[in-house]
Amino acid sequence: MKKLISFLLVCICCVMLVACDNSDEHIGESKTPSASSVLSGRNYEDVVKIFEDKGFTNIKTEKIEDLTTGWLTGDGEVEEVSIGGNVDYSPDQWVASDIEVIIKYHTFPEDNEENMEDNNTTIENDILTVENCTELSNILSNKAESDPSYAAFANKYEGRTIEFDGRIDYLVNHKDYKTRYDILVSAGDYDPNHQSGPTFKFEDVGVYDLGLDTLYLEDEIKVGMNVHIVAKVETFNSDSCLFFLDPISVSKR
Repeated sequence: MKKLISFLLVCICCVMLVACDNSDEHIGESKTPSASSVLSGRNYEDVVKIFEDKGFTNIKTEKIEDLTTGWLTGDGEVEEVSIGGNVDYSPDQWVASDIEVIIKYHTFPEDNEENMEDNNTTIENDILTVENCTELSNILSNKAESDPSYAAFANKYEGRTIEFDGRIDYLVNHKDYKTRYDILVSAGDYDPNHQSGPTFKFEDVGVYDLGLDTLYLEDEIKVGMNVHIVAKVETFNSDSCLFFLDPISVSKR
């Protein structure tokens, strides 16, 4: 029994010595991760972290400033990775930890990025009108009570501000409130027999919601009145055929 125990202890010591020898053998080295072809297409920051986690210390990134839209190839998408100048390196190989790793990735040219940011800011801040937004012009001139373009417009421009000439088609107190109202408006000049575009609804609004300085809405706004409308896009309800807006201002014209 003692001989068996001694034999097992010797085996354990041998295994530990071999492990120590293997550990010492790779001091200052790191094992290569997946091949360049596998890492291609991932975000370069993720790839940098993969190499850092492996113990590599000399990691560099290089931009390929060739993007124009970023639709087919994403901003920051890795093109190739090289280790010691070799793109065709093998994975799971021990190499020096300080060997040069270069990660090349796609991005927008710096001047193009600035232009895109400026353009996007301008577009996002613009108030949509029939002059600068063809889609708004189209829905306001549509003769249908309900049309797929109404929901599409609401989905695309939710939260954006629109401005147009319209009219008051209907006005009633909201529930039992004296100074809260539900109002229906539409585009163009008032004509009880004809309407263009969707029926817009201001729901549960007060005079201050409409930008008016009066106590009772009826003192300023009446059915049949032509008005100028500035409002934020909310939603289009295809069941009720109502296009909901959040009013900013409604003024006589």
